[in-house]
Amino acid sequence: MYENYSVTEVCPNCEREITMIWDIDDLGYKAFCPVCGEQMMLCDACIHSEDGLNENCNHCDWQEHDDGTSCCFRCGGGRRMVVEFLPVSDKDRKEFEESLGSARMLDGCTKVVVTNEEGDNGYCFMEDKVIEKLGKPYIESHAELRYSTFLEQWNVKVSENDFYNDLEKYPEKEIRLTFCGVEAGTGREIYKGIDSKRYYLREVHYPREDFAKWLVCGSRRFIDDGDEPRANLVFVLDGQKEKIRYDDWNGVAAYPDTFNKDFNPAVQK
Repeated sequence: MYENYSVTEVCPNCEREITMIWDIDDLGYKAFCPVCGEQMMLCDACIHSEDGLNENCNHCDWQEHDDGTSCCFRCGGGRRMVVEFLPVSDKDRKEFEESLGSARMLDGCTKVVVTNEEGDNGYCFMEDKVIEKLGKPYIESHAELRYSTFLEQWNVKVSENDFYNDLEKYPEKEIRLTFCGVEAGTGREIYKGIDSKRYYLREVHYPREDFAKWLVCGSRRFIDDGDEPRANLVFVLDGQKEKIRYDDWNGVAAYPDTFNKDFNPAVQK
């Protein structure tokens, strides 16, 4: 077990040294940089792990491929994953109801089973509409197996980052704004699109963290307001810009690599 939950690694994309709290046993060796959002492998933790790798051996099988991708056995890219899309069975429903909740939650879902070359496998239930939107080829190429020591089982993770941040699907677009004020009771900033006439809410977490959640809303607040805008929008206010992107962690928002603490000096905290 890698007992030190504080890990340090240099991001290969933005080249910043990142230190974060990370449970290797539960979350694995693939992480995403909190600054730029790109994938980074926790190589130092791998070198000092107890499963056959150490600083005196040469078991690292990191490979750079001609198509620009790279992988090692830790990220699953060097091993063939078999992904199956199966109907939810009566047994699945019974087990789900016994441990997690009403089996009706599985209505409109498909069981996605992932198996690696060693025979380890796990599964998750995905909504059919999500599978249709992402596409089976995307899911097959992004499915990961992660072992949970707490649950003592393999779990399936499918990151949607690459899908929603794809500039071909969702090209970058500037949205010019005017500032309308601050929402009473929440402190969220209210903006209106100059061209679209659409209203937006900006929930700023600075200075606690460089992060701002953007939401679409109406001219009046309703319970069902708060849909996420799409990724790759660039909001513009009096020359200041802030871009939003998607991350599995908290959806579409301005993360540290795109957050602008000077976006609106009138409400700067």
